[in-house]
Amino acid sequence: MPTSSTLIWRPPSTSRASSLWLNPGPRHLKKCARPTTACAHRVIAAAHDADIDDDTVAGPDSFHLKVAEAIMRSHFEMGLDVSHPEVLIGCAQDIGMPPDLAALAIGDEEWASRVYSDYQMAMHMGIASVPTYVLDGQFLVDGHQTVTAFSNILATAWDNARKDRA
Repeated sequence: MPTSSTLIWRPPSTSRASSLWLNPGPRHLKKCARPTTACAHRVIAAAHDADIDDDTVAGPDSFHLKVAEAIMRSHFEMGLDVSHPEVLIGCAQDIGMPPDLAALAIGDEEWASRVYSDYQMAMHMGIASVPTYVLDGQFLVDGHQTVTAFSNILATAWDNARKDRA
């Protein structure tokens, strides 16, 4: 059970019961703290490295996808402060990631440097929002897209990638 110091905001019980909870609205956002996500990004990066070691870098069974979802649920659905190491290590444990790897990522400055390097690279590429998709290092797609628009973007990227390799 979270303590009062880790509880940021708890969504209404009807939302939690349906497992669907999105934006609580501006009125509730004023009550929410915005925790720093630097350590969360470190844990996600460590999960990605574990995926590389396990040869599961894509798909629903990847650690980085599972831990990112667990961290988001912890913040948005349970109201936990995802800047706390205990919360992040708990997220890692919940999805089967070794908790010592999460703890190492949180405490090791090498992970901080790697995450900051990724951030700098994103800024250099013009990425300023989430989600942003980079396709084949040539196409930058900001924001949510319709299925039709994203299908067209993927087809264009695929056609250009094949031309470059021909």
